[in-house]
Amino acid sequence: MQFDSYGNRIRTGASVSDVDFKKASMHEPLSLMDALDLVGKYAGKEPTQKQRDIIKKIQHAMESGYKKILLSAPTGTGKSWIAIALSLYLKSSTVLTSTVLLQDQYKNEFGFFNTVRGKKRFLCEQSNRVFDCTQGYCNDCAYRPQPESYTIFKRGTMAETITGDDLPRKCPYYDQIEIGKKSSFVAYSYASYLSHLLSGEEMPKRKLLVCDEAHELDEELANQLATNLNGFYGEILGIEMPKFSVDSNIDSIRNYVNSFSDTFQKENLS
Repeated sequence: MQFDSYGNRIRTGASVSDVDFKKASMHEPLSLMDALDLVGKYAGKEPTQKQRDIIKKIQHAMESGYKKILLSAPTGTGKSWIAIALSLYLKSSTVLTSTVLLQDQYKNEFGFFNTVRGKKRFLCEQSNRVFDCTQGYCNDCAYRPQPESYTIFKRGTMAETITGDDLPRKCPYYDQIEIGKKSSFVAYSYASYLSHLLSGEEMPKRKLLVCDEAHELDEELANQLATNLNGFYGEILGIEMPKFSVDSNIDSIRNYVNSFSDTFQKENLS
């Protein structure tokens, strides 16, 4: 299932990939190399020798007991094929990407993958699709689909499909959220996944986690966990901000942060 920039479902007809998909989904992969060949059949072309060499090394690492594997390869190597092969072999995966375009790449090239995006990407049914979903009131929303209304077929295979109640009006944001929770194969952006995780939401457990463009993870994590301390608000609380520099002692920074936090808590309790 795909969505356009307005949150509307995009329905596509048969394609070459659909035909290859029927052939490729006839059996489950018995090895990582077999899974890579299935990916090739789905895409309609043979895997490269470089991809086969990488798969052999990953297979050896897994058989040796490694749980965390770092793959660094030039652009154009076909790392997404490696990720898809691993996903099919393990029958479930969560792929994290740094951009929506990379999510689209997984979805467009491998239609059995689902994507989960933020509220700004969808138009809210409560506003008759005038405003995006960040403007809606999600609690007790009449258009929010129920988790139990979704059914999954042929789980963990290329032929996996998920169906839900075909309501005339249904929140597109929560529709893709529920599909993402049920799906064996789903791609999140780092921002979306971390926001769900850090809010305390229980995320589906899958056998494989792929961090695409992993160097972006630290920055996104820092963005979501960071707190900006503004001197203006410090003055309101009666706290003077010291002059910090690269030579500042870490204790002076810690003391300022603690005093800011303590005073703020006292103000809330009073």
